[in-house]
Amino acid sequence: MVEREKGLLTSVWTSASGTDYEHDLAGRVSRSVQHTSGLDDKAFTYSYYASDVQASVVYPLPSQRTVVTCVDAQLRPLWVSGTKSVADCVNNATVPAAEAYASGMQYGSYGLLTQMTLGNGLTEATQYNNRLQTTQRSLASLWTQVNHYGTTNNTGNVRKQVLTVPGMTTLTPVYSYDFANRLDQAAEYKSDRSEPACPDATSAWCEDNDYDQWGNRLKAVGTPAIERRPCAKPGRACWLLL
Repeated sequence: MVEREKGLLTSVWTSASGTDYEHDLAGRVSRSVQHTSGLDDKAFTYSYYASDVQASVVYPLPSQRTVVTCVDAQLRPLWVSGTKSVADCVNNATVPAAEAYASGMQYGSYGLLTQMTLGNGLTEATQYNNRLQTTQRSLASLWTQVNHYGTTNNTGNVRKQVLTVPGMTTLTPVYSYDFANRLDQAAEYKSDRSEPACPDATSAWCEDNDYDQWGNRLKAVGTPAIERRPCAKPGRACWLLL
């Protein structure tokens, strides 16, 4: 460890793998190396703008691709590209959709992302309510997801979703929560519903959850049947479809 890295995270290891970190003079991660038993080490390098926002990542062999994220004056991403350089961002270069993983980012007055164009040319759009909760997401005309949070019972949890794909049946997952705002029941229907039930023969699937006094989920019963069983490692649990 060099002197400037005192107090900084320099490695994380398990019995199977680990990652080492190097830092620049500002204490930012400049390089990381992933070690996995039986495999070649994978090294990543990072660069930053003067604002400390990450500017680029250089991926390991065999690609060694450099992915650049360009940000605006408010430090919000404008585009992400594997062909452009950090200098292109500094010079305010625009990026065609075909040369970017994402581009054309637009933001609302509240600062949240409302639109971006993916590398395949499709536009993803997001809408929010006055509580800045995501109310709708869509990808061109391919699919739309509408989220409902309730009115006087709006605790921030999604209570119903409407998933629409042209040419397919509209699906409506519905959720309910207990007094501690933990997921109680969930079910998916092919028609409009306001509350889930489980078991329910009219649902495509459903789940009914229970918790212990510490908040751990004890069991989930429903369709298909689910059972919690001990795993091979102590202190863990497995969920098995029966």
